[in-house]
Amino acid sequence: MAAEFTTTGLSDALVILGAAGVVIPAFARFRISPVIGFILIGLAVGPAGLGALAARFPWLGYVTITNPHAIEPFAEFGIILLLFAIGLELSFKRLWQMRRLVFGVGAAELLISAALIGAGLFWFGTPASGALALGLGLALSSTALVLPLAGTDGPVGRAALAMLLFEDLALVPIIFALGAMGPQAGAEGFGPLIRVVLLGAATIAAMMVIGRLFLPRLFAQAARTKSPELFLAASLLVVIVASLLTTAVGLSPIVGALVAGILIAETDYHDEVESITELRKRLVAPGISLGALGPEAHETLSIAMNRIGAKSDSGEGGEDPARYRPRPNGDNASSAIKQVASGRFGVTAEYLNNCRELEIKVAQGAKPGEGGQLPGLKVSEMIARLRHSTPGVTLISPP
Repeated sequence: MAAEFTTTGLSDALVILGAAGVVIPAFARFRISPVIGFILIGLAVGPAGLGALAARFPWLGYVTITNPHAIEPFAEFGIILLLFAIGLELSFKRLWQMRRLVFGVGAAELLISAALIGAGLFWFGTPASGALALGLGLALSSTALVLPLAGTDGPVGRAALAMLLFEDLALVPIIFALGAMGPQAGAEGFGPLIRVVLLGAATIAAMMVIGRLFLPRLFAQAARTKSPELFLAASLLVVIVASLLTTAVGLSPIVGALVAGILIAETDYHDEVESITELRKRLVAPGISLGALGPEAHETLSIAMNRIGAKSDSGEGGEDPARYRPRPNGDNASSAIKQVASGRFGVTAEYLNNCRELEIKVAQGAKPGEGGQLPGLKVSEMIARLRHSTPGVTLISPP
């Protein structure tokens, strides 16, 4: 007899996965961040929304989230992996260059925001200790929400990353400080805070020393097996161990994940680990010209690859400049990789300017019937316009 499906945590996880399949394409069509969509879906199907009616209408239990605590580990692990991915893009050198942003802009943002919010609450009659606690709490931002929106590149992305890093580092001192000021605080005062800071600093220093010695050997052994699965397993092992270590001494697990990512970024195997953890970014469609594939299919392939964050290849022969402009629904039809072949038609400054990656073909045959020849019957008005030639006239490029 089949067992009844009573695991609410698994049911709620399936609801989230199903919502992702609806939210991501729907909000991308309206050029709205999926993060906002997930927030709205959470409000609608969460325990404060339709989930509250699951007791009266049992069938709602299959399409709502009724036990958020059961899926908290998924959310926490997702944030850990997010900080690990950020660490892979950083380095100790880049962190040192960002020190003014982290401890200058980051500290100013947190303290000024907390002071303004706390002052407003105090003005409306909230006690000083409560106003301070609420001010600090409301001044903190969500790393999981802000980084997908702001990114980590560009002036805004770098400033956002610096602010979030400082908030993550300041979280533990804030918690201990508020505990020491609370009405139930004991005689220990700031002793536990000092102990956590010292233990945390010692743990991170030990992780950095051991990581520099141990991680290159670990990934060298994984590289000898030529197994992507082993690389992924080794990466997850490093992230989990680092997160457990920082949690054990009272720090946030995301601090350990960030340090693990930075340590791996310093090794010679950074690209291999990143290619496994961000596989979709390494996915590349083959280079086929629109003349061979057809304009509609070529454009559809580019849109699909851009939607998932992968790359499409223009192939030789140029690309319609109209595809460089985003569509009203947010789709991008421009090929991420622009191909340049020796002596080929269709290469312009605008064509080169609208690429994320350049592919250069050194040589190719140009005899009749080979890649360098395009019969006149295939040189349509569109092909001729893109390649700055005459419709119906055969195109032959030198090898």
